[in-house]
Amino acid sequence: MNKFTSATPCFSGECGLCVNCCGGIDRGSNDHNDRRAKELYLMLGKDSTEEYRKHYNTKLNSWCKNRGYKDSYDRGWARNTIKLNYSGTLYNFCLPEDKHNLICDNHYCKMLYHSANEWDQKKKYPNYPVYRNNDKNLSLCAICIDNI
Repeated sequence: MNKFTSATPCFSGECGLCVNCCGGIDRGSNDHNDRRAKELYLMLGKDSTEEYRKHYNTKLNSWCKNRGYKDSYDRGWARNTIKLNYSGTLYNFCLPEDKHNLICDNHYCKMLYHSANEWDQKKKYPNYPVYRNNDKNLSLCAICIDNI
């Protein structure tokens, strides 16, 4: 994977994974979204997922380094709030001030979370820069916000 993108758009409009179907962001129930992320892992396979994880981690490390972000407590000069115009609607996203249990609602980010080992899920992910919109119950990591 050379680019940080999502799946190729489907033709049915019902796959639930491509940008045409959902914009790459989960909006259904957590059980449904978790299942979708696990299915995406099965479709891509371990090698492609690990290649994607390496690419994602490179982008995340660069984002953190450029902003001095170390963890939830030492956020450097990362913005605390971001106003995001997504599909014609303005959303306010806030960076949590403490460790969190947020997972980015992008299908690929959820896939990376569910395919990660338990230690990473419990120790690394609570410190990732994940912005939250409470009005829409939507979470997006810094990388996904930068890509919108």
